[in-house]
Amino acid sequence: MSLLLAGRSEEAAAILEPLARLPIAPPRVITNLAIARAAFRNGDGARSLLDGDGKSGGIDTVMQALPGGATPGRR
Repeated sequence: MSLLLAGRSEEAAAILEPLARLPIAPPRVITNLAIARAAFRNGDGARSLLDGDGKSGGIDTVMQALPGGATPGRR
């Protein structure tokens, strides 16, 4: 999250990707990866991580709140 807050969302996602793939990945890692993806406007990628939990609707809100406010559903 520190990288994300420093405006380095793509770097944060690159670090979180392999961790999120681990079978023992905590839900927090997956959520943080979704937020990092949303920060660099990969809404579809963010939603795909959270769809199974029924939480993907929050990604649109996150994307709008981030600097540059992305249009929901746009990559």
